[in-house]
Order: sequence, then C-alpha cells, then structure tokens
Amino acid sequence: MMEVKTKVTNYFMVMTCGFGDLPPVIASDIIRQGMAEIKPEPDTSMIVFDPEQAETVTEDGGRTLHVAYPELETKVYAKLDDYGSKEFLSENVGQRVNTQYAVTFMLATEY
Repeated sequence: MMEVKTKVTNYFMVMTCGFGDLPPVIASDIIRQGMAEIKPEPDTSMIVFDPEQAETVTEDGGRTLHVAYPELETKVYAKLDDYGSKEFLSENVGQRVNTQYAVTFMLATEY
C-alpha cells in the first residue's frame, strides 16, 4: 500500500460586514472555493472572485488567482495573511488560535 502524506494548514477565518451581506449560497460557495485554493506554500495569497472575469487564471507567479464568478455584482477578495506565529495572531485577534494564518473574505470596496 502506498503511503500518502498530506499537509494540512489551519486558518483563522475573518469575514467583513459587506461580505456577510452576500446571499448565503454565494458566500458559502466563495468560502468553500477560497479555503480550498488559498495556501501559503506554494504562495497563493490572494483570490479575486470577479463578475467580469471570463475564465479562471493566475498571475504574479501564481500568487493571485482570478476566479470567474458572474453571479456577483462586485469583486470579492480572499486574502491570506501570515502573522509569523500562533502567539502573534492570537494577540491580534484577542483569543488563542492554533495557526499563524488568517484568511479574510471581503468585498473589493472594503480592501
């Protein structure tokens, strides 16, 4: 039997007020896609869900993923931030977390 190794990265997820106003079916789909695609290594630290994008493409050497999402009225971003340590992120969010990574889902106008 072949041994399979998988690296799992935990993220602390943040949603802005504007993102929270999206229809739940759209917000949950964006969260599902965003959490599946965003990753620190190799670095895909920004995802742009774009209603005007014709097809899904990457830029900046793979650091930015542009996802075609015609159901949206405005662009939505998923942004990965590396706080360097669990302790530093815990201090910044005001509670103990088990990761150094935060993913923020926001409308483009909130960036």
